[in-house]
Amino acid sequence: MESATSSGLTIVSQSARSIAESVAPYGARVAAPAGMSVPPVQPWKGWPGEWATPPWNGPGGGLWGQYVSTVYTCVDLLARSIASFPTYRMRGVQHMGDLPWMENPEPELYAGWVDFAKQLVDCIYLRGEGIVYALARYENGTVARMCVLNPDALTAEWSQGEIVWRIGERPIPADDLCVIPYQSFPGALRGISPLSWIGRNLIGAEALERYQAELAAGGGVPWGTLTTPGQLTAAQADENRQRWIDASARRGTAPAILSGGLKLETLTLSPTDMALLELRIFDEQRICAAFGVPPYLVGLPQAEGLTYANATSLFDYFWRSALRPITRSIAQALSGWALPLGQRIEFNADEFTRPDFADRANAYATLHAIHDPDTGARAITVEEIRLAERLAPMSAPPLSSVTLSGPYVQGGAT
Repeated sequence: MESATSSGLTIVSQSARSIAESVAPYGARVAAPAGMSVPPVQPWKGWPGEWATPPWNGPGGGLWGQYVSTVYTCVDLLARSIASFPTYRMRGVQHMGDLPWMENPEPELYAGWVDFAKQLVDCIYLRGEGIVYALARYENGTVARMCVLNPDALTAEWSQGEIVWRIGERPIPADDLCVIPYQSFPGALRGISPLSWIGRNLIGAEALERYQAELAAGGGVPWGTLTTPGQLTAAQADENRQRWIDASARRGTAPAILSGGLKLETLTLSPTDMALLELRIFDEQRICAAFGVPPYLVGLPQAEGLTYANATSLFDYFWRSALRPITRSIAQALSGWALPLGQRIEFNADEFTRPDFADRANAYATLHAIHDPDTGARAITVEEIRLAERLAPMSAPPLSSVTLSGPYVQGGAT
């Protein structure tokens, strides 16, 4: 359905809220990728009785990360980071004006670009693909409004040599969709999520996370046991335990005296060993590796032998290894779909990888000292340095002469 407005905006589909309502019943479940079989898992000999096997055959099976905190912690960090990057519309090296959808792709659904970007990144990592839908176009055909669809709400199939997308029984024109896969395989119609290749780590992480929660809720790990040669009733066991507690409180650091065959045996396993902490850390580090997130950034120990000189180096590594590749994929896909030929979107991560002030000052001083031998022009001027540091130009009018409608407002003015 199409309708034109007086502003030259052509609505190409139903309203954004209607689209959101049509995909709402699909929820936010982390489903296993299509075509992947789940290996049968059975408790091994010695499997603790309080452990439950992961319910991967039920709705929202935990096998694919539903209940593993590290999965969502990594995705949350990735989404918040990418959504915070300013976007620019470029043609060659020329910065063009931003389009309205770069501020808010659809005011009916989002508070701004950040909300849209978070949803898009969440879908890319958890579902293996982000699907953007054109809600309106300008008269020249370029996209004016858009929203992110839940990939679970769409189906894709080959039909007469073309990929046909549907929401329920309704086909969606391919030109109105921008599909951004995380990974893909020749012949596969859907994207592949990082969750696809860490299934066994998710099984281990989820089982250990549940076990540790039950261990803590059940009173923790005892440090020792009192044993007797005979069989005790429940009342006798409670009496002996309470007598030991009372005697311990009275004697302080004095040695204990045991009789009647009563023996104290201390457990050789520490709480850390009982909780299988090293196994859990290993699985969660593998999950971080799949998402490209340094474990340190999500509260896990960093792998031995890998160090960073400072926080700037850590964030620079995170940008180069994980964020830059995915932002480039998103920018390239949106540019080819929503912008005229020759224009592109760029994500600016300068603030994310920005060195501390001392390093920036040294870099500015070095550039300012470089002169062109023919013209004498400096590589960077003082005004350009102030602009890079978000400072008012030296040529700006004094604060006393600035009105509230001017570009610079005196602090405290109301």
